[in-house]
Amino acid sequence: DMKTEKAVITADITDIEGKPGDNFKFDGTMTGLESSGTMSMPKDANIGADLNAALKSGMSLDGTVKVGGTSGTFELASTGDDGKAQTGSGKYDTKAFDLSMSMSQDGLTYQGNSDAVAVELTTSDMPFPIKYATENASFDIQMPVMKAEAPQPFKVAYSLGGLTLGEEIWGLFDPQAKLKRDPASMDLDLTGLMQINQDLFDQAAAAAMPAAEPAAEPATGEAAEGEAAEGAGAATPAPAAEPIIPTEVTINQFALSLLGASMTAEGALKAAEGADIATAPPVGQIKAEFNGVNGLLDTLGGMGVIPADQVTGVRMMLGLFTKPGAEGEDKLTTDLEFKEGGTVFANGQQVR
Repeated sequence: DMKTEKAVITADITDIEGKPGDNFKFDGTMTGLESSGTMSMPKDANIGADLNAALKSGMSLDGTVKVGGTSGTFELASTGDDGKAQTGSGKYDTKAFDLSMSMSQDGLTYQGNSDAVAVELTTSDMPFPIKYATENASFDIQMPVMKAEAPQPFKVAYSLGGLTLGEEIWGLFDPQAKLKRDPASMDLDLTGLMQINQDLFDQAAAAAMPAAEPAAEPATGEAAEGEAAEGAGAATPAPAAEPIIPTEVTINQFALSLLGASMTAEGALKAAEGADIATAPPVGQIKAEFNGVNGLLDTLGGMGVIPADQVTGVRMMLGLFTKPGAEGEDKLTTDLEFKEGGTVFANGQQVR
């Protein structure tokens, strides 16, 4: 366990990589730093030589780092390969954030949360400063690490709230401010099952996996007859199973909001027994709702970002998979059903 009220970091480095005149300066502070962690190590375990064996023997570790806030500035002066001078500077300010992780034979977790962040960068290569800020962010990854006969649960979640860009960046593609510049946000929460066919930290097994080979051109004529005769009595080796096969995915939440439009979705997809949901036709249902999409298309078309003839094509495509809300609403909904055999229905109409 450790607790530090304040840490100050300064750096002034010259002659970087042996180049006289190159210089890097940094000044930063970190407040409210706390960290804690535990580790259990079996006798005679060697994590450097065989991490997988150590985990199977009972090795476990977990740790958490919390920071009340950070801020800093930096300056960089260097000479490029073309001999031209290059400069850069920046500053950042972050509020509280925390990171935590744990690892054992039961699984691996990696989580983080952050409050407001503001960053500003200026370089001699760019004619304007790069500015962006977020109000909050978080991520949560949980997954199994050991081989098992039955599929095991996993989770992937990510959230980004209140993303804003500097006016200089907006001016590159929207100088007349036609697009809505409300803060953007995204929320993703996926859970599911995955088949683990090989211990994730088994280096020997990973090294023994055969490399993927490109498909050979089909033989013709006498060559084909000769190959057929030669391989008549030979058994075709079974392809090695993929180390990780996702078999079921549930979209607990997906929400995206930017440029005045938004969408939400939820649903679940499941693969046939022994199949990979990423490659085999899944079975399940996904429902989604879109708001402000037609208005955004109108704006992009008026700006010329999407040619007028293509806007019509986009609307037709949306019409195949969505249905409109009540009259006067810029709202679209869709109900996608994935059935056995690879057929897909959108709002009751077969589209595949």
